[in-house]
Amino acid sequence: MKQIARNTIPAVIALALMGLCPVTLADAIAIDHPSPDFERTFGEVKFAVGPFTRGVHGALSPGWLRLHIDGKQVSEYPRLVAQEIVASPDRNHFVVLSNMGLSSYAIAVIDRQGSIILSRRHEAGALHYCRMTATNVREWVDLAAPEVRFEMTTETIAGQSRAYLESVTVRGCDGKDIVIDSSEATQ
Repeated sequence: MKQIARNTIPAVIALALMGLCPVTLADAIAIDHPSPDFERTFGEVKFAVGPFTRGVHGALSPGWLRLHIDGKQVSEYPRLVAQEIVASPDRNHFVVLSNMGLSSYAIAVIDRQGSIILSRRHEAGALHYCRMTATNVREWVDLAAPEVRFEMTTETIAGQSRAYLESVTVRGCDGKDIVIDSSEATQ
């Protein structure tokens, strides 16, 4: 009886490790893949995207996003890892998209003053994901062709007309439209 127990322990450990390997490998590939490190310019508005870095003991530190207007930094968003940025036609609103789970937002709509006015985080039930790993990959948007559309509404108060962003629609990884509207305004 002792002989059987002694022989089964290595087999159980091997099976347990084999079960963990696909998740471990998938995350290692996703985490080690370099974060985008780029700039997007829309007239006088520029976004700079910082890379992932490795800190003490190889810990991963998410990147950042900075908003500059006329060469002056207006805002910084630590942990907001942009993979794509799209401007509204009037360049007053900017959609930041990320399929990276370590990013603070999956989508953030930033106005010209630097405020995040609409957003959605990578959270259970918040988005439909086509592909996920245990930590970093959260593929929900088609980054190659996000087809971002801005829905504006106009209000007139005391003879003054003012346009407001009502919603943003993006193409999901499954080809379906995803609408982020003013009911999801960032607090």
